[in-house]
Amino acid sequence: MGPEQRPQADDEGGDPVDRVFAEIDTTQDPHEALKRVAAVRQVLDDAERVQVARALEDGISLAAVGRDLGISRQAMHRRYGDLSSAARQKRTHVPQPSAAPPVTGLVVTPAARLVLRHAIAEAQAAGQPAVDGEHVLLALLRPPAHPVLDDAGITLERARSHILGASVSAGAFARDIDRPDSRALLVAATQQAQSKETGEITPELLLLTALADPDAAAARTLRALGVDRDELIAELS
Repeated sequence: MGPEQRPQADDEGGDPVDRVFAEIDTTQDPHEALKRVAAVRQVLDDAERVQVARALEDGISLAAVGRDLGISRQAMHRRYGDLSSAARQKRTHVPQPSAAPPVTGLVVTPAARLVLRHAIAEAQAAGQPAVDGEHVLLALLRPPAHPVLDDAGITLERARSHILGASVSAGAFARDIDRPDSRALLVAATQQAQSKETGEITPELLLLTALADPDAAAARTLRALGVDRDELIAELS
């Protein structure tokens, strides 16, 4: 917007932003004008980062913040992925007593139990005899979708369509399964928990388990939907 297009502010009062741009427009030295533009840009960038952090800490997804700013999902991940991870950790972190006794067994959190129930339902609907990573992925996409998956722009409908279309048991070949077996998935999740030296099985750990094998159905689904598996794992970690 040039000087002739921008409304001029009164000398006293008026919009502070208009006054700043008016000062830049009337600066005779172009070098000095550019320095002022750079200073304004830095102030706006700092203000934007503060407000993005506030929004993420309030539970607003990175994708939604990007829509407010008119920034693509990929650009938001590059620019504010660190803030998204920090906000998610702040929302989910529960301080542990300093004198807590050593963990003697794994605890499946209530949120992870809900994910497992949904994953079993997804496997049953697909006629699969065992719960696998793709069913965990679908479970975590059920509303409200996990923030990491929501930020990646994955929808339940697209993921389910791809997984069912690639499954040999889908459609006419689906079998009537009373209750798909989830033991193998829990064993893999336990190994994942041990490798991370944590005493809890959480939704995030279940998703990490689902994505551990780059050639498994969950990872292939991400690739088909244009999502980088390694970036998603980094977000979860």
